[in-house]
Amino acid sequence: MNSIYVAKSTIQGAGMGVFANKDIKANTKLGEYIGKVYDANDYLHDDGDKNYPDLSDNKYLMMTTKNGKIDKIIDGLEGGNWTTFINGIKTVSQLYLENCEFYQYGGKIFVRTIRNITKNEELIIDYGTSYDWN
Repeated sequence: MNSIYVAKSTIQGAGMGVFANKDIKANTKLGEYIGKVYDANDYLHDDGDKNYPDLSDNKYLMMTTKNGKIDKIIDGLEGGNWTTFINGIKTVSQLYLENCEFYQYGGKIFVRTIRNITKNEELIIDYGTSYDWN
């Protein structure tokens, strides 16, 4: 996508980050969160036959829902794209930095802006309170 680029994050200790290559308007779809997709029903009920990897330490997982239940698990660490490099806020005091969000549409996860973003501004998302920052 030519409206973003990946480079060293401005956040200390964060590694890589995603930045705007140009000014981007609010509510702009930037792209899809991709990776290896697992059927959640099969994965969550795996009886130990090792058809599914242990994802418990993976910080690049997204889940889609269907009828209020987890439907698919997307592993961005395996086969992911630039969306896996979007860094998140770590404290309530950083909420003002949030400028994009993940959303589900058609059983897939996408990224969109939630406010205007200026050229070279880092994309920051709120992964929620359940995200483990350690």
